[in-house]
Amino acid sequence: MKKWSKILLASLVCTSLFAAGCFKKPTTSEEESSLVESSNAIETSSDIVSEVVSSETAISSEEIASSEEIASSEEIASSEEITSSEEIHEHSLTKVDAQAAGCTQDGVIEHWTCECGKYFADENAEQEITAEDTVVAASHTLTNVERVEPVGKTNGNIEYWACSVCEEYFSDAEGKTAIVDKEDVVIIAALNIPDFLVEIESGRDPVVLQISDTQTWSWGAKPEEQCYQYVREVVETTNPDLIIITGDLVYGRYDPKGELFTSLITFMETLDTPWAPVFGNHDNESLMGVDWQCQQLEAAENCLFKQGDVTGNGNYSVGLEQNGELLRVFYMMDSNGCGKPMCDEDGVQTAPAAGTNVVKTSVGFGQDQIDWYTNQINAIHEVDADVKISFAYHIQQAIFMKAFEKYEEFDATLVSGSSSELANPLNLDTLETADETDFGFLGRLQKSPWDTSYAVFNGMKALGVDSIFVGHEHCNSVSIVYEGVRFQYSQKSSTYDRYNWVLEDGTIAGGYTMPNGAHPLLGGTVIPVSSVDGSIGTGYICYAGNPFYFEPKPVEMPVDGLQLTSADLQDGYGMSLHGTAFDENVNAYKIYSEKQGKVFFDTALAAQYDVFTFNVFVPEDAPGSGWNIALRVKPDGTLTNEQGCTDTKYVFYQMNVGSDAINYLPRGQWRTISVDISNIDETCTEFSIMFAAGTTAWFRDIAFTEAAEKIVVNGLQYGGVANESDLWTWTDADGSTDRGSITAETYTNADGSTVNAYKVTSSENYQNKLYVNTALLKGKSTVTFSILVDSKAYTSDGSSTAEYMLRIKPTQTAETLPGISGNYVSYDTNADGDLKVVLGEWKTITIDITPFADVCTEFSILISGGNNAIWVKDFAIS
Repeated sequence: MKKWSKILLASLVCTSLFAAGCFKKPTTSEEESSLVESSNAIETSSDIVSEVVSSETAISSEEIASSEEIASSEEIASSEEITSSEEIHEHSLTKVDAQAAGCTQDGVIEHWTCECGKYFADENAEQEITAEDTVVAASHTLTNVERVEPVGKTNGNIEYWACSVCEEYFSDAEGKTAIVDKEDVVIIAALNIPDFLVEIESGRDPVVLQISDTQTWSWGAKPEEQCYQYVREVVETTNPDLIIITGDLVYGRYDPKGELFTSLITFMETLDTPWAPVFGNHDNESLMGVDWQCQQLEAAENCLFKQGDVTGNGNYSVGLEQNGELLRVFYMMDSNGCGKPMCDEDGVQTAPAAGTNVVKTSVGFGQDQIDWYTNQINAIHEVDADVKISFAYHIQQAIFMKAFEKYEEFDATLVSGSSSELANPLNLDTLETADETDFGFLGRLQKSPWDTSYAVFNGMKALGVDSIFVGHEHCNSVSIVYEGVRFQYSQKSSTYDRYNWVLEDGTIAGGYTMPNGAHPLLGGTVIPVSSVDGSIGTGYICYAGNPFYFEPKPVEMPVDGLQLTSADLQDGYGMSLHGTAFDENVNAYKIYSEKQGKVFFDTALAAQYDVFTFNVFVPEDAPGSGWNIALRVKPDGTLTNEQGCTDTKYVFYQMNVGSDAINYLPRGQWRTISVDISNIDETCTEFSIMFAAGTTAWFRDIAFTEAAEKIVVNGLQYGGVANESDLWTWTDADGSTDRGSITAETYTNADGSTVNAYKVTSSENYQNKLYVNTALLKGKSTVTFSILVDSKAYTSDGSSTAEYMLRIKPTQTAETLPGISGNYVSYDTNADGDLKVVLGEWKTITIDITPFADVCTEFSILISGGNNAIWVKDFAIS
């Protein structure tokens, strides 16, 4: 037998022994018994070996070592070594119960494990398996949800898979890609994306009205007259479904308490039409703060406004819905560029109140604004690519200038000294080469345009914008289609600041002060929207009133006195002047002033002459209850407070301040006004008659004249020559008035001598009073004057005494005062005594005024009615 055969044999034997569990180190009696058995087995195995060696195979002794040699060879370990070798393992099994797999947690099958690290599928350890074989992989219980397209205002969803166990969503059938936000499966209906919707009834095209720069603030102008009347008329004419206001609702720096802001909101709410405003560069200057302003807008019932949470205030979208479809969306944006308030209520300039959002003083959109509208427009177009997009904000971009250059006739030359006013305005309504889609007036260039690289505009265009509506430039109202986009300025909607007007020859111009005879061009611009596809049609400007209609000029009639023309009227105040027939006998100038305007007179005439006279008639239906006209002289100091001049900048005659004043002007009657202007000299810079707003008055016999030779009367002067302010005016029950007169004249006595005196007369029907300034009586004790009663004076009994009376009225009734009768101390000059006079004879009267000098509120000489006359001179108080 070969050596390898012997080795193989030994190995087989050893292997058999190990398999039988023969080699195990005894540690217990049971184990010792097992060892004995193992030894026996070895011996038996030795016999087997011997038998094999001695078998008929004839293996020589040289080829086969003896059993002893084998036992002692290196190839077979001794029994001692065998008993110390690795133990024979008996599996100790532990059962692992089956556990179902979850959505994200693996499960296991039923199996057994041994501490030796092996896994078995059975409890007898007959079927060994791997650890991987025990695992039941985690898996979701998925149900496919098919894609549903949105319909109307009902949202749809994308295709996805939903697990019924964990309720998670997945984008694949294997559940490998989770949808983290479940809202991501929703396809939002286009109608649900805009912030606001305006629903339009079917069967007609929607109408949007754009107004702008209402700016309800000016010097003394009321918002109704300045703005509201124009907006109301345009809204009633166009009947819009939506009104958009493209900025500068008010001039915020002049609205510290927010009163103009709330007034505008109140007015807009009365129109009962949805309205969507944006902020301009002057709105958030208010001291009330932009947060407060936004709250007022958001609280208004018909106002569509949302402050938003990106740069600026008031970034939101308004959709037009018709027949369950979204036709168009207007993106209302804050173009920023706001300034600071001028001052607070105490005249101190401050910063605006803090706002929730960033208020940019630089013009243009912030990046977050751009991101916001980009995301929303993309979401709309993912659902409905046909929805049209418009933008509306206050300050235009640089691309507008490129739109102007569409016309060769556009000339960017500016008026000398102006930063933006065009020397040659462009009127597309009269330009023969203008496209049918374009209209309006271009009077100014844009100041400080933004987006000069057109980057923002190109992004807007990529999103499908087809129209941009702005304000800001008051004298621009053009609407131009350029590169498929409509660029439109709104027609200005108020008379504050610059605005446009039309002259009688049809010329349009603009500025701060409208010339006389022109009509204001105010209103809004109509934006028609197609009900078929939401496209923008060719709009038009809706003007309030009928500004292009001018009534034929009346035939001018000659008027006596100083000649007036329209050149004498103050420009910009809606004044008109015509010489026309007042009635069949009298021609007069009919002058009307829409605002508080003036008629100017040559100051050189005022300095040259001493007296200014005119006849004036104010109709009974004149507006207001106070003054209607006033005489104004500048600078002050030429007339006195006693003459009714109370203005701090001007000498000021206010007609209708009291029936006893020279400037009293009853309505419905002609009145002659004569004013001493002898104090006016070359320093006078203005001499004018001012009209209250809405006043019509008639004038004739206007004259600057030399004063008659002044007659000097000794004693107290009664306000100058023929000063009727010292007289009393009687007002009858029917409102008619009457008064006597006072003149300085020369009286011829019976002996032929003459004396200068004041002649005071009553009227035919009414008595008269000559007043003395009671302030002169205070602290005095005696009044002295000479009096003569004219021989024509009326006497009740035909006697030689005239009926005149000296009356004194104290501040309170005092029984101790001499001659008290009712509320007056009355001195009857007919009674016998020191006061009795003889007709045609001078008499000196001396009265003790000590008892009432300091409490007197009236000191007067009363003349009976019936054209009576008295003469007074040498009046003195001591």
